[in-house]
Amino acid sequence: RPVGAADSRRRQQRRSSSNTNQQRRSNQNQRMAESSYDDYYKILNLSKTASQKDIKSSYRKLALKHHPDKFKPDPKLSEKQNEEKKLKHEKKFVQISEAYDVLSDEKKKKVYDKYGKEGLEMLEKGVDPEEAGFGHGGGGGFGGFGGGHSGGTHTFNNADAFKIFESMFGGGMGGGSFESAFGGGGGFESAFGGSGGGFGGFGGGGPRGRPQDEPPVFSKNDPSGVVPLGSAKFPDSKSKHAWLIFFYDKNMAQRDATTEQYISQAKQLSEAVLKKAQNKKNGMIFKVGAVDCSGDTMKFCKSKLGKGVDPPAFATVFNGDVRVIDDNDTLRSVKKLHDHTTEALLGIENLIVNVNSVQHIQSRMLASSPPPGKTSVAILLLTDKYETSPLYGSLAYRHRRDGFAAFGESRAANLQMAKKFGVKKYPHLVAL
Repeated sequence: RPVGAADSRRRQQRRSSSNTNQQRRSNQNQRMAESSYDDYYKILNLSKTASQKDIKSSYRKLALKHHPDKFKPDPKLSEKQNEEKKLKHEKKFVQISEAYDVLSDEKKKKVYDKYGKEGLEMLEKGVDPEEAGFGHGGGGGFGGFGGGHSGGTHTFNNADAFKIFESMFGGGMGGGSFESAFGGGGGFESAFGGSGGGFGGFGGGGPRGRPQDEPPVFSKNDPSGVVPLGSAKFPDSKSKHAWLIFFYDKNMAQRDATTEQYISQAKQLSEAVLKKAQNKKNGMIFKVGAVDCSGDTMKFCKSKLGKGVDPPAFATVFNGDVRVIDDNDTLRSVKKLHDHTTEALLGIENLIVNVNSVQHIQSRMLASSPPPGKTSVAILLLTDKYETSPLYGSLAYRHRRDGFAAFGESRAANLQMAKKFGVKKYPHLVAL
């Protein structure tokens, strides 16, 4: 059939409509990509109700995963494709760090939630967004100014990303400044397996050799509270504190996934226990120690861990007795490691005496005569709880060799004991 003018116009309109739809989809995908970049909560896989603990935990996990030194070329891809993939990997690392930089700072987070990136830009210039007359937005960085991509120019660069990582995971891992660590063989880079140069898009590039010996993972005064230990300072029967010990090989810190995971868990757990003790190390319910088993120390580690157990491993140490934690479910969770250690502490025989009646005070707490030169004082805690507090268990353990006759506990608001000691409020601590 001859093609008429009307048919020709219809085909042209269909092509025009198709092109318009393709352009619309392209623009929509671009806006979604921009929105995803701007949404710091999405970058860290968090909801807007996330706590600071959640924000920090997510950053630690993602930053380790996307650190530029973790990139491994795919042998199935071309050199150009691997380079593009590497740049995306590095960009993701910077995005994660930028998101954490904002959300971990209460002031920045508040401005971001309310005004988006434009608000952060104003804040960087020393201007209060609210006083400047910025409208109230929906937060999240791309809905706060009437919808769409915010278009702000909040500044954050590669160096900022590495500084955050350095401060989180320890900057003193081998000496040298931040610049030298990523530009000429400093210690920080060597913690990730390099010995010189940068890494691709972050200054330098080129092959990096494996250092002869990796720097320590835990510093002497590690911010996490983890205590580096060796054969000379390993806890024995006379040690004051209860311990959870992490045995590891520093040369595997960035080469073995399990070692890397356990290092992170040891730091997180120690930080949590230290925080609960109001940053007073001697007030920690238990201390977290770390023994580097590399080199000649491996023989010592194996003597403590026992036959068939190799680092990395966790073990509790009470009264010099080393008990390896071999439950995989426990080893995968910071909370379960914490609960396992406190339960083991409270399970120490005769650490705390159960006192259910007034008669038990004499028969269970003051029955034995004190050693020469020692006091006959006993400590009794009266509580309305049904389970022993790990804090009280830790107190009893730390003072078990200080001459007290006993540490006792009367639980569940015992009426007879409450009347005997005139308890008006729990918990109630008395010396007998």
